[in-house]
Order: sequence, then structure tokens, then C-alpha cells
Amino acid sequence: MANSPVTTLKFWRTTAIFVVLWGPLIAVMIALPLYLKGHRSTHDMQMVILLCVLGGSIAAFLTRIFARLLTKNRAKTARFAATLGLLSAGTVATTAILFALQFRTYFSQWHEEILTVEWAFQLIFTMAYSGYIYGSTALHLLISPMNVVILILCAWIFEPRN
Repeated sequence: MANSPVTTLKFWRTTAIFVVLWGPLIAVMIALPLYLKGHRSTHDMQMVILLCVLGGSIAAFLTRIFARLLTKNRAKTARFAATLGLLSAGTVATTAILFALQFRTYFSQWHEEILTVEWAFQLIFTMAYSGYIYGSTALHLLISPMNVVILILCAWIFEPRN
């Protein structure tokens, strides 16, 4: 059964609202504790905030699309669980990938020529190192108790409704 145009329009409208809200919310959840610990607005802090906004926004968009596809005719609890899982894992994954690309861009000036064996090893280890740095320094900011409450609330509000 195809969705009506009104339902489709409503889905895309709430998706746009979610994307616009989730990215900055993720940036605040990461930047506020850093700011309170004494990290002030430097170029590095601005880049962290930008990557968090982009990562959160991309994750919100992908969550809405995949949650809708995966839970087409499922119960409300399944839709909520899919949205919660995709939103939490997607936010971490997309933000980590963006940080890895930032590391790669920075370290590329010291890397070998593209498509050589040395370059491949340097690319793999640079991406792995950035994943480790992200996991050890930023991940705990996303899983604090207040942030988990916000995540659950957003997953409940923005779960795809059929």
C-alpha cells in the first residue's frame, strides 16, 4: 500500500525539522561540557562543533530514512527501538567518520603518493588512530545520563509513523 502525498509530505517535513535540530543538539551535548572544563572558542573547538553538527545532521537524516524502511508495518515498539538504535549508532559513526576524514586531511601532507602500499597503510592507521582518539575523548560526552535521556526523547518524538 502506497503512502498518501499528505503522509509523505508530513514525513519529509518532520525529517527536515529533525535534521535541523539534532545536529546542533549533538554539538551542544559535546561542546557544553568541554566549554565548562575550560576549552574556549578556538579554531579547534569551532572545528569540533562543526563536525558534530554535520555528523548529527547526517545521522538524523539517515536514521529517518532507514528507520522508515526497516519498520514499514511494524509495531510502535519496533519503530522506537529501530529509531533509538539507528540514531545512537549513526550519530557516533557519522561523527567518527567525519573526524577520521579531518585527521586524514591533516596528515595527508606527510603521506606517500596516492594508491601505493605505503599510502594504504598510512590511510588505514590514520583512520584507526582517529577512531581511537574519538572513542577515548568524545564518546563519553555523548553517553552521559542527560544525553541518553535526550536521545530517548528524540527517538520517541521522531520515530517514523505509518
